[in-house]
Amino acid sequence: MSYIIERKIRGHIYCYKVESYWDKDKKQARQKSVYLGPKEKAGSKKLKRILARTVSKNYGNIFFLEEIAKSVGLYDVLKECYPDHYKEILLNAFYEITGESKNYLLHHFQDEHYFADVKTMYSSDVSSLHFTLGSDEESKMKFTKKWIESLHPQHGIYYDITSFSSYSTNNEFVEWGYNRDRENLPQINLGMVCCQKTGLPFFYTVFPGSIVDVTTIKNFIKYLNIYHLQDLFLIMDRGFFSVSNISELIKSDRNLSLIIPLPFSLKLSKELITNNSDIKNLPYMFQCNEEILFHKAVPASINGHDFTAHVFFNEKAEVDLRHLFYSKLMACESKIRKSKYDDEEAFETFLNQEIPNSYKKYFRYDGVNKTFVRNETNINEYLLKSGFFILITNKPNLLKEEILSFYRDKDMVEKIFDTTKNELNTNRLRSHSKTTSEGRLFVKFIATILYQQITKVMRELDMFKKYSVTELLKELSKIKRIAAPDIEPFTSECSKTQKDIMEKFKIKKLT
Repeated sequence: MSYIIERKIRGHIYCYKVESYWDKDKKQARQKSVYLGPKEKAGSKKLKRILARTVSKNYGNIFFLEEIAKSVGLYDVLKECYPDHYKEILLNAFYEITGESKNYLLHHFQDEHYFADVKTMYSSDVSSLHFTLGSDEESKMKFTKKWIESLHPQHGIYYDITSFSSYSTNNEFVEWGYNRDRENLPQINLGMVCCQKTGLPFFYTVFPGSIVDVTTIKNFIKYLNIYHLQDLFLIMDRGFFSVSNISELIKSDRNLSLIIPLPFSLKLSKELITNNSDIKNLPYMFQCNEEILFHKAVPASINGHDFTAHVFFNEKAEVDLRHLFYSKLMACESKIRKSKYDDEEAFETFLNQEIPNSYKKYFRYDGVNKTFVRNETNINEYLLKSGFFILITNKPNLLKEEILSFYRDKDMVEKIFDTTKNELNTNRLRSHSKTTSEGRLFVKFIATILYQQITKVMRELDMFKKYSVTELLKELSKIKRIAAPDIEPFTSECSKTQKDIMEKFKIKKLT
């Protein structure tokens, strides 16, 4: 910080500008003075002009985010692939991470923060950047290849899809489909791949909103070829399961190992549960953290390919699921019982209007008594699978603890989607063209990488007890960058709290 002081020497008053700085050698705050001249000659107007030209902006949070980008290799990859725009991309990503997303307010963010070598960006400039990024597919492909090389994923990779609702009417990818947020809006779908080792996303693809998860696998394999990804362990959710998908993945020349849950609708799932009913016996019991589970590993064949089916049973989950199921079943019965039905058509109309889709199959019409009865076959089928889950893999000799850990770590992708949609305010896409939307998603992707790295460190060091990400960045923003006439810009002192944050992230030097 800087300020003007007056010193009286031999009856005359002289003005000095005092500036604070951090002495790295003595490791303490110091001050230096710049002589301005006699007060009677300088005049108060000149001194006011000097002060008016002294600028102090938030800097600690910007410096911190730049260092995070450098630490994971993202800064250098962006600089290489987007030499003319990497600073603008980072500025927009930092703006997203600090909790803002309204493009027309970015220039106010720049007024308050020190970010060198970027002109003031107004709403039209941000839209122009998004259009440029969205139309430059070659640079995006180059970025993805370089980013994958930088991360060098060697272990498991996770693949999942989410949807983003949109108000756009001119984006060809915005279509009606299964909306995961249960909103009555068209959407686009985003598939993302995450590295198990680092917890960071390393590429994404955009699909039309009507595309379902299971149909994306063939093109996913093509992307694996484009980016030379092989000898990896692919973990996916049951929404991607189909016999043809499994065959395509196994037959690809990527040498992939798989973990995927079996849908309970499959005949194979029902057979595995029925044929291994002895799993509930004590010899198959084990403990995973605080959880008591039962497990059997048995051979299984899918379309001529050999797998190991890891059958798990959770007794507590079975009880909880049964109680929840019974509660909802009886609530539906209570609704149905209040009306009379002259025929099956009237009964079906009522079910369609009043009963959730997932519970309709548990009731049927009794034409003799003109009332409803429980569909015990369907109810017993649901109860049979309660507490069970089945993971199949073609990777041999996996321990039950290993395959469970691999699969449960998959929720990192769901957390990334949650970050992108909620923390970074992407649950609505208001960009009107496909090109602009893709450019904005690219900026969001960069912001997501940085946000994930921050949250990863904060979780590992148990920092969330004290801060949220927003609070941490607010604390660091108190560190100022000060520019004044005739001197080099300098940084204000760091508090003990701010130093502690920097040290935890292994950021040793504030410049």
